[in-house]
Amino acid sequence: MEKEDNFENWEREAIRLLELKKFDELFNFCNKALELNAQNTTAWSFKAQYFQAKNQLKEAIACNKKVFEIEPKNSVALANIGALLGWQKLYEEAISFFDKALKLEPEEVGIWEMKGNCYASLKNYKEAVACYKKVLEIEPRNSVFLIKMGNCLSAQKLYEEAIAFFDKVLELDPSNSFALKLKNENLNLVKITTSQDKVVLPGPWPHPPVFPYLVARLVTGMFHVLVLPTINEEELVAIASAQALTNDLNTCLVLAPDRCIYFKDGQRQLSSCIPSDGILVTGSLKPSRQVNIWIATDATYSVRVALLAESIHSHPWTGCLLGDITKGGRQANAEELARLSGPNLEAPGVPKGLALCPVCHEYHGECLDPSPKFQGQAMTVSCRCDNKNRCAQCGGLLSERKLNANYYNPADGNIWHVPGFEALVHQCGGEELRSFPCA
Repeated sequence: MEKEDNFENWEREAIRLLELKKFDELFNFCNKALELNAQNTTAWSFKAQYFQAKNQLKEAIACNKKVFEIEPKNSVALANIGALLGWQKLYEEAISFFDKALKLEPEEVGIWEMKGNCYASLKNYKEAVACYKKVLEIEPRNSVFLIKMGNCLSAQKLYEEAIAFFDKVLELDPSNSFALKLKNENLNLVKITTSQDKVVLPGPWPHPPVFPYLVARLVTGMFHVLVLPTINEEELVAIASAQALTNDLNTCLVLAPDRCIYFKDGQRQLSSCIPSDGILVTGSLKPSRQVNIWIATDATYSVRVALLAESIHSHPWTGCLLGDITKGGRQANAEELARLSGPNLEAPGVPKGLALCPVCHEYHGECLDPSPKFQGQAMTVSCRCDNKNRCAQCGGLLSERKLNANYYNPADGNIWHVPGFEALVHQCGGEELRSFPCA
C-alpha cells in the first residue's frame, strides 16, 4: 500500500511539473527516479515527454523504446514512437510501429487515427480510408472521422461519396458549419467536373474600346472594369496608382489599344499588351470622390459605360467560378518541412509557424496546411490586420478578410481561402459583409 502511495505521489508531482512547463525540474526528477530504479517505465515515459517538449524527438523515441524494452506489451510506447516518427515525416516507419501497437490493442481509436493520418500524408488515401473506416466501426457517430473520410474521398475526386459523409455529420449536428462548408465545396466541385457545368470563359475577344479605363484582377480569369473620365494622362496615372494602392489589387490602366500601365506591389510597368479575354464585371469597385467630380463633366462617359455594358452582355459565361483552389500553396522544401513540422509548443493544436497577432488576436504566418488534401503544402496565413483591401470611395474594407489570401480558423483547425471576387459584394455605407471562403 505504501509503495502504491509513493508511486501516486511521484506521478502526481511529475504531472505537475509537466503542466507548469518546468521541464528542467522534470528532467532531474526523472533521472533521480531512474537512479533508484532503471526499470521505472513511468519515469522513462515522463523523460520522453521532456525531450518531446524540447523538440528533441530522437531522444524521446529512445526513451519510449526503453519503455517497450522493459514492457514488451506496452502499446502506448509503440504508439508514441509512431507519433514521434510521424512528426518527422517518417510516415512509413511510423506506420510500422502503429501496426505493432494495433496487434496489442486492435480497438484503440487513437492509433487507427494516427495510422490513417500517416497514409493521408503519403497521399495513399485508400489506405487512409480503410483506417478511418475501422474507427467508424468502433465509433459510428464520431464526426471527426466522418469528416476525415469525406476529405480523403474528396482528395480522390470522389466528391459525391464525400458529400454523403458530410451529410452524416450534419445529421448528427445540423449546426456543424465546418461540415456544411466542406459539403458546399464538394457540391461546387461536382458542378465544375460535370461537362455541361464547366466554366466557359468568353473569348478570345478584345476588351471594349472605352479608353481610358482601369482593369482590376479579382481572380484568375475574372476582371473588374472601371471606366475613367477623359482627363490628362498624368492625372489618370495618379488615379490608377491611388486606386491600386487602396484596393490592394493588381490593376492595369488601359490608355489605348496598344498602351497600358500595370500596377503591382507598389511598382508600375508600361506595356503594349493590354488585358483581354476572361470574365468582365463592372459597377462594384468604386472610384474616389474626386474622380466622380471629373465624371460629372465628361460628355463621353455615359456612352462609354453603355458600350462596356453591351460588350459584357454579348460575351456571357456559364458555370461555377471558384477562387484559387490551391489557396496559393506550394510544395514545402526540405528546410520548411523540418522547421514547420511537429507540434506547436507555444500554441498546442495550432499549425507550427503561426503566431498570435497582438492586435486582432488572430493567427498569422507561414505553416504547413493541416488538411490531408494539402499535405506538405506551405501556406501563408493572414490575420485581420493584414487586410488592406479598401474601397476608394468610402474607405471601408472590401471584405472582412484579406482578399486572395488565407486565414486560420481555430474552431475547426483549418486554413480557409478568401477569393478576390468577394469584393463584389461590398456596399459603400453599409455594414461590412462576412466572407464566404473557398477551401
